[in-house]
Amino acid sequence: MIYLVVKFTEIGRNEVVPECWTLNDGKCYWPTKDPQEKVRRGELLKTTWPQHSIQKISAHTEKANVALTQKEKLFMDYLKGIERYVRTKAQYVVDVKLEQRDQRKILQRFKDAGPSGKKRHPVFNKDLTMPPRKMEDYKVFEQQLDMPEIRNNLISCRVSLNAIDVL
Repeated sequence: MIYLVVKFTEIGRNEVVPECWTLNDGKCYWPTKDPQEKVRRGELLKTTWPQHSIQKISAHTEKANVALTQKEKLFMDYLKGIERYVRTKAQYVVDVKLEQRDQRKILQRFKDAGPSGKKRHPVFNKDLTMPPRKMEDYKVFEQQLDMPEIRNNLISCRVSLNAIDVL
């Protein structure tokens, strides 16, 4: 919307007026009640408003450059600062989420692959933090440890940890 700074020739006062309120013959519709508020809201003109003679001074494409008071401009700067802060915080949260996702992928890859980079045997995917409770569990675990694939994996783990005595 285009706004004009005009001078009312009858009273000698400058005002901001939407261009759609003006006529080509140097006249302008002007409300009698709360004209500045109606300009701020961008209200449509009513032909019942009285017409006044005007002289155009300048034209502006943004209402904010013309119609805002000093307090309103200060408040707009404050809101822009808040918006910038929120945008920065949101970007930080996104960065943290991406970093966490990358760390989860690395941990998952490490969990899935042995030191040689090959897929680990299913016995290592089980949670062994709790000791086996039944004798059958021990026997199954010992049988799986005797498998050549798992034995080689354990040996390579010990070598990678700089263990000296490898069988």
